[in-house]
Amino acid sequence: MKCKKLLSLILALAMVLSLAVPAFADNTATATTQNVAITGSTTSGAVNITVPAAGAVMLNPYQLKVTVSGVSSYHQIYSAPVACKNKSTFALSVDAVVVGTPTTGVSLVGAAPALTVTEKQVFLYAEFGVNESGTVQPTWQTTYNAKNANQVLAAATPGTTKAGVASLPATDGTDSGANYLWYKFDGAATKKPETAWATSDKVDASIALTLKSVVSDVYAITVTNTQTATAKGTATLNYDVAPAGETITLTCAADSTTSSATPTVTIKGVAAADINTETAGEWTFTMPAAAVTITVKWA
Repeated sequence: MKCKKLLSLILALAMVLSLAVPAFADNTATATTQNVAITGSTTSGAVNITVPAAGAVMLNPYQLKVTVSGVSSYHQIYSAPVACKNKSTFALSVDAVVVGTPTTGVSLVGAAPALTVTEKQVFLYAEFGVNESGTVQPTWQTTYNAKNANQVLAAATPGTTKAGVASLPATDGTDSGANYLWYKFDGAATKKPETAWATSDKVDASIALTLKSVVSDVYAITVTNTQTATAKGTATLNYDVAPAGETITLTCAADSTTSSATPTVTIKGVAAADINTETAGEWTFTMPAAAVTITVKWA
């Protein structure tokens, strides 16, 4: 038997960030704000993801030394990376759209401005990554490449959603089994505009994330438990249907009136070398992408 796991659109996160421009390097960063809106529902399970307050973002066109969240940088755009804790018990696929709205006199562009440009231009993009740690950052790209799946260019409203910017594996639902979705901003700005940058020059940028469950095929595990009056017992599974890759455990326990009975177990659909037999009456194997049939005979 082949079943479909039905999960609907899960979660939408809207993160609104304001990128302020310092006229001079004062080793401070303008605080950002973040609005989180959760919509949608599921037919099976629930998304469990924690989104912390947005990290500080600095637009530093003159490449002066600035400090953001305790880290010094000469980048024209620098943001403290943010780690969102995921404890969802099923895998998630992440889509993203980044929208930028510049103030009057500032324009949003699709590539790093040349040194000869005199207009106030801002090139802005968001980058995403996944790591098992909430303190150790993923490996970030050093430059922007439109072909990189995990980088999303900021564009004017309404913007275009980019699918598959990150994939989050399933967890056991606890902190110990959590994984993390990371994001940060990067980019460039005109370094020598005709009119000097002012603190009123900025870009309001928003990130909208859509988290969707990864729909998986699940396959049935069928158990036939053959018993006699003098030899009987139970045969139980941790899952009777499961996707490929799940660990399946069969537990056999003799009836108390026939404690000497032992079962003969035959598992069809799994290579014998892939079946682990435990002394405590357990058999484990990794679920293949096909149905599995188990026969238990007590003797």
